[in-house]
Amino acid sequence: MINWQAFGGIAQAVAAGTTLSLAIATFIMLRRDQARLKLDLMPTIHPNNTISLGMNMTNVGRRPITVVCWGTKRRIWQIKKKHDYLHFYRQPITLLENGKPEHVPSKDLLAHTLTAKILFIQDSTGKEWKVRRRKLKRLKKWIAQRTEEGKA
Repeated sequence: MINWQAFGGIAQAVAAGTTLSLAIATFIMLRRDQARLKLDLMPTIHPNNTISLGMNMTNVGRRPITVVCWGTKRRIWQIKKKHDYLHFYRQPITLLENGKPEHVPSKDLLAHTLTAKILFIQDSTGKEWKVRRRKLKRLKKWIAQRTEEGKA
């Protein structure tokens, strides 16, 4: 005699495993198909011993990104004031998928970076792409060392 109850349990387990594997594969495909932005801060020392700061933006994802502005946040705990400073570009910058880095120099970037806790880029959808805190701290430390050397 065939035990039909055991056969039903095996069939349910196979169906559940198939459904789970399809859900995981769909999630991976959607995750791979997103836009991703890589941000680097590039300081430059000029001959007159001044420092300027530029930002390299690279789209490492599979969708184009249109960058609208950059901004800083100083007080994370303060809910009323979301951004301390926003700088809008005259023309939005479009970064194509897997494209070359776009270097954006800015006069105000250095002054606002020294007092900021968070530096971010905002795209046309409203998503904020943040510069890693470790990079921001290293940059602040590097600038502090350079300004001390200039004074000495």
